[in-house]
Amino acid sequence: MLIVLGIYLISFSGNVPVGKLPRSDRNIGVVMTGFGFIWLAGMHWWVLTPQLSPNEVNPYWYVFWPTFILLTSCLASCSAVTLLMIGERRKTESNTMFIVSGLCFTLLLLGLNVDGPLVTGVEFRQHLWLAVADLSGIAVGSSLSILVFALVIYLYERNLPAPKTINPPTESELKQVSSLIATHLGGEEE
Repeated sequence: MLIVLGIYLISFSGNVPVGKLPRSDRNIGVVMTGFGFIWLAGMHWWVLTPQLSPNEVNPYWYVFWPTFILLTSCLASCSAVTLLMIGERRKTESNTMFIVSGLCFTLLLLGLNVDGPLVTGVEFRQHLWLAVADLSGIAVGSSLSILVFALVIYLYERNLPAPKTINPPTESELKQVSSLIATHLGGEEE
C-alpha cells in the first residue's frame, strides 16, 4: 500500500492538467515508495521474510517477489521508452522511470547472487525463471487473443454485404431540416 499510495502522490503532484496535488505531496510520495521498496527488500534479505512456521518461507513469497521485481523493471523501462516516443518534454520523467527500472534490475541481480537468511540465490533463480515463464505466457496469450479478436472482426466485416445507398432527400425533407436548423441557430438568448 505504501508503494501504491506513493506512486499516486508522485503522479498527481507532477505535471498534470487536472486535480493537481500540492508539490510537497511529491516528496511524501517518493519517501513512501522508497520505504515500501526497502520494506520488500528487507522481507527478502533480512528477518522480515514471510513465514508459515519457523524456517519455512511462505510459498507465495517465492512467487510474488521475483515476479514483482521483474514486472516492475519491465513496466518502468517500457514506460520510459513510451514517454520518450510520444510524450513532449518528458525527458525528466523518462529518466526517472529508467532509474526505477535500473534499481529493480539491480535488486533482481542481487537476488540471484546474494542469499537472504531464509531464501537462497538458487531458490530465487528457480522462481525467477518461473516468473519469466508466467509473464511471457501472459504477454503472448494477451497478444494472441487481441490478434484473434481483430481477425474475427476483420473477417466478419469483410463478408458483410455493401451498404445500400439511400435516395437523396426530397424537397419537403430539405424544407423541414432547414426550418429546424433555423429555429435552433437564432443565436439570441431568450
